[in-house]
Amino acid sequence: LGASKTLDTLSLKFEMLPKLGDAGVAGLGRGVSAAKSLTNVDITFIVCENVGDRGVARLGQGLGAAQRLTRLRLFICNCPEVGDAGVEALGQGLGDAPCLIDVELTFMVCDEVGDDGVEGLGQGLGVAPSLATLQITFEDCDKLGDAGVAGLGGGMRKA
Repeated sequence: LGASKTLDTLSLKFEMLPKLGDAGVAGLGRGVSAAKSLTNVDITFIVCENVGDRGVARLGQGLGAAQRLTRLRLFICNCPEVGDAGVEALGQGLGDAPCLIDVELTFMVCDEVGDDGVEGLGQGLGVAPSLATLQITFEDCDKLGDAGVAGLGGGMRKA
């Protein structure tokens, strides 16, 4: 990906891949960060049980470093190793994206995502310099409660 000078849209779907883990997702993040013309990214992870916080954090860093990225769709469903640290780091990375305008994040059946991660996500996204549209869905994330949602809102006050 990083060598491409013309790729502007990337759509990837990873479903039920037990051998995919943090190293692969981190490598994807490095590739995305180096793709000079990339503006639109759509990535889906469904039942990838070895994708965890480290991979999601590195993906967030890569997305944040993508200089022309304007639109992101990220869907994480039933990846049991993704938790607060990964979600918070994702937000921090996306907060660094200079041109990111439109973000849609979906977390479904993320049993390890709770209040701290969601608050951190809001803090990171709250400083994104160009963010105009944000849609976040949390579905069946049992550890998420009042404190996380309030923290998300607190982070958004900075936007």
